[in-house]
Amino acid sequence: MSALFFQRKFRHHRAVVASLLVLALILTTIPLPFFGSNTAQAAAEKKPVELVEKRTATSKTYDNGDGTFTTKIYSTPVHFQENGLWREIDPSVKKTADGSYEN
Repeated sequence: MSALFFQRKFRHHRAVVASLLVLALILTTIPLPFFGSNTAQAAAEKKPVELVEKRTATSKTYDNGDGTFTTKIYSTPVHFQENGLWREIDPSVKKTADGSYEN
């Protein structure tokens, strides 16, 4: 069989595959709530929860409850390490009985 026969035979298949790929690309750009999913509404009702095990000296990471995460990065430390765990830095200042101040 000639190469021309195969080119003609599979030309239709290439057009179908190309059309399916274009359709898939278009569908991936449409947000899910457009299709009737209430994922965005459910995510809006949930409050982000901090993932304490993901803390660093200058960051906090939150689980948004919708499969996404948010990391807040600070320019100065907001945590200190104590016994292998990251603890919150307490910025409050208190007056002691002798009139001095302590953190």
